[in-house]
Amino acid sequence: MKKIWIVVLLLWSSSLEAQTLWLAAASTREAVEASVKVFEKKTGHQVSLSFAASSTLARQISMGAPAHLFLSANQAWMDLLEKEGRLVLGSNRPYLSNQLVLVAPKGLLLPKGQPLVSYLNQTPRWLAMGDPAHVPAGVYAKAYLEKSGLWDQVKPRMVPASNVRMALALVERGECSLGLVYLTDALASKKVQVLAKIPKDQAPKIVYSLALVGSANEQTRKLYHYLTGPKGRQAFWKFGFLPL
Repeated sequence: MKKIWIVVLLLWSSSLEAQTLWLAAASTREAVEASVKVFEKKTGHQVSLSFAASSTLARQISMGAPAHLFLSANQAWMDLLEKEGRLVLGSNRPYLSNQLVLVAPKGLLLPKGQPLVSYLNQTPRWLAMGDPAHVPAGVYAKAYLEKSGLWDQVKPRMVPASNVRMALALVERGECSLGLVYLTDALASKKVQVLAKIPKDQAPKIVYSLALVGSANEQTRKLYHYLTGPKGRQAFWKFGFLPL
């Protein structure tokens, strides 16, 4: 009987070792799910996914979450984990880019040429964006608004969300008239319209980074090499992500 239990424990341990837990920024959901589907079909290796703000995921890894792979929408959070020794040495790579866009609920008519601040101050109206205190999309959005000289005027009308997809949802439901989100988020939604793409020279460079976490197993390394190869990157471009 004792031998049977030993065999069961070994099999259970092997099963855990064979799995991959991939933590990824909320904005990458559709692209990540599509990439995993292709990888699982080719290899038979099971990949579990968890999506949230990069800041939330980074804190989980920092506290010892059993993750194997991390895709962050902000290089700063990845660099912090690297300093803590949480990442596999040399695996922290800039991976993809994105673009900020101003969105509104589909069908909403806005007066042509009306300044953003003027529009928000009527009624009043609200602008949804990731929390600029820690959510990468919010950090990028705030930097753009500061550079444009709009932050102090827009701040009272800003609704901070726990991640960029929550900001998008606020606009989809009509709870906020406008939102500053990624282009990829807008493309993933049928309920919003893009009013304007923020010119790249007016916004900070958006950098997503990918890294193996210290507990990465052999199968996770294979996934990592697939993702960092030409086919893996191109899978993300189909969803609106941009090459660096």
